[in-house]
Amino acid sequence: MNCFKHFICIVIGILISNGISYSQDSLILLNGKTHVGIFNFEDQHRLYFEKKKKRKKVKLVSFQKNEIFYLHKEDQPYRMIYQKDFLKGNFYSEQEMYMYVKGEQDAINNFKSGYHFLLGCAFGLTGGLIDTYEFNDPNCRDYFNSSASVISIVTPFAVSVAIGFPNKKVRKVYVSNERYLGSEHYKLGFNQVKLFRKTFYSFLGSLTGVASILVITYIHQENHSCP
Repeated sequence: MNCFKHFICIVIGILISNGISYSQDSLILLNGKTHVGIFNFEDQHRLYFEKKKKRKKVKLVSFQKNEIFYLHKEDQPYRMIYQKDFLKGNFYSEQEMYMYVKGEQDAINNFKSGYHFLLGCAFGLTGGLIDTYEFNDPNCRDYFNSSASVISIVTPFAVSVAIGFPNKKVRKVYVSNERYLGSEHYKLGFNQVKLFRKTFYSFLGSLTGVASILVITYIHQENHSCP
């Protein structure tokens, strides 16, 4: 019996020393993001959450209540923070917002943007090569011999608009439950995240491609002067 008590004390000591807590509350935001931590307290406008950082440090983070969908405390029912209120811009009912947030969550978890970054990078490289090609001087007619023009500036924006053009179709492979496809609010939430990711990462990829060409052009012109 004493050995068992000693074993329990050791386990409890290990848990305390490592800062492990079985109480894990979750906070679901209206943008689909989930935060896991420990609910601390709240006031009229904000809710305060303890989140563990690196080196076992605990940081108190606050969230505006108007950006929270619901709070789930460990071993307790869900507590809905969101309320339909036209004056605050909350036009959806709780069920409609639930489906909207589910759409956002599925897009965050399943819709990958690496393809759009690479596609944007390819277009950026192409635009940069065309922009730095010398067309006028027959003695210097080659890539990297011309100074960059407005084409290099416009390319990332044009690419992000073209690739990020709204496509409202939601593929089944991205959906956690096919029944959600019957909800227009689910599709709205999914497409909101999808559009942002497509636009942002294609812009970032294109900007990376153009910037790479401009750096190569600068190095080339510094070391190979055109006759």
